[in-house]
Amino acid sequence: MRGLIGASALAITLGIAQGAAEAQPLAPPPPSAPPSAAGPLGLTLPQPSPPTPEMIRTEQQLDQAKIDDAGRRLEWVWVDVHGGFEQLGMQTFNGGQRGFVAGLVNTSSSGGFVAAGVGARLLYFTFLLRGRVGVFDSGQLYRVGGEAGFHVPFGRIEPRLSLGTGYAGMNNLRDAASAGGGASTLALHGFYVRADAGVDYYLTPLFSLGVGLSADLLGLFRPALSMAEVQVIKANAAIPAGVRSGADVLTMSGAGWGGTLGVTALAGLHF
Repeated sequence: MRGLIGASALAITLGIAQGAAEAQPLAPPPPSAPPSAAGPLGLTLPQPSPPTPEMIRTEQQLDQAKIDDAGRRLEWVWVDVHGGFEQLGMQTFNGGQRGFVAGLVNTSSSGGFVAAGVGARLLYFTFLLRGRVGVFDSGQLYRVGGEAGFHVPFGRIEPRLSLGTGYAGMNNLRDAASAGGGASTLALHGFYVRADAGVDYYLTPLFSLGVGLSADLLGLFRPALSMAEVQVIKANAAIPAGVRSGADVLTMSGAGWGGTLGVTALAGLHF
């Protein structure tokens, strides 16, 4: 009897405890960690952080640079045309003596010139074949040779520096003999070394305009004239007597140095 009473009391106690447990609200589960991406080896990869103000500013600067550079791309072909004014100095040709041109040619003259260049561009460098013709008071100066240039792009603006060298020749000289109605018998041939600096502005990715300054060092040689040619000069009454008396030195070859200074304008095509 006592066992039955004890079992009943135990059952009642368990029922009360179960009811109290059911009456209590369930606690929410603990928050779970945000899912993270896993790498191929099961490693957890960090989540990308939101862009910082510095990152946004950098992207804006890059976008502005794309606008400023006019959408320019890599260039492979360079073609340009030059024109301008040039001063030719031949004061040093005589070298303190009259053996080079014997006073027949003016020692200083000026005139215009045209030039053209074609070649390739590799990043900041250009490699061109250039020809240049100057028409001066004393004659025509021809130059043709190679040229290497260095360019520094700043958006649409591009400073440049180039060096070149090649053949130089002066023909159709307007000397004292030709001024008297005869043809000049002198011809000068040699080489030039040029330095050129300027700045170009890209109106479009394919077309640019520019300005620059150039300086040429000239080394020219004169072939010897025959005695018959010298006699023709000495017999020309239009030539000053002092020049005719010194014409005998032309029977020997001569060499001299000179130079030019020029102001240039440029139009270029780039592909």
